[in-house]
Amino acid sequence: MLTLDQSNPTPFSSASEFLTNFLTLAAPDPTLVQPTKQPNFSHSLLGIPDLADTILARTFTGLVLTMQARSQQHRPSAGGWARPNHFRVADLHRPPRVVEWCVLEPVPLAEVCAQMGEELRLALRLARAAQLAYWRKDSPHEQRRQAARGSVPRWEECRHALIGAMDTALRLYWHLSRRGGWWFAASCLRWQLRVIWAEVFGPRVSLEAVQEWVSPLLITESQECQSVARLLSER
Repeated sequence: MLTLDQSNPTPFSSASEFLTNFLTLAAPDPTLVQPTKQPNFSHSLLGIPDLADTILARTFTGLVLTMQARSQQHRPSAGGWARPNHFRVADLHRPPRVVEWCVLEPVPLAEVCAQMGEELRLALRLARAAQLAYWRKDSPHEQRRQAARGSVPRWEECRHALIGAMDTALRLYWHLSRRGGWWFAASCLRWQLRVIWAEVFGPRVSLEAVQEWVSPLLITESQECQSVARLLSER
């Protein structure tokens, strides 16, 4: 199986770096090059130095590499029958998740954490769809599909939607951090990524490739008191 060390000796350190370079990650054709048009992050939180940004970059790198490796081995790589996480064309046209939903309404922290997980699942679907569309963009078969079906996504559309989904996940993370503290937000992010890993690959596939970035955080007594007080105040 592909690992971070074998396929990417210098793992991406930020989400913006991942989004700029992921299209050729683990590509079947080693001569495939990155597109010349780079994504625009000027109106997003992507690329702002933060531990959450690094966690997303490293974990999504591990997810993408493992998905491709398991796909080549004809093993479950998109959730299987239990929790499928397959791309749908509707993913490109979902209404934007306005983070003001969390600010203007008394939304419990647990719901914000759950919504962050949904945005991460969406981001993973879009990342895989963007990769596959980019790898096949020059094949005659893919060009015929594009001509015959307007619903076949182009990699540019998938990457654009992916940037939006990952930016929304980061904004929800920052909202969790403001309301519940950094430990609570980081723990929610890591937990959601562990759940997604198990959903996509099954509980028996080791987390070794991303263990450092998704393992539970230790908690101090003061952090525990703060988190408990926050959660009890919402009951």
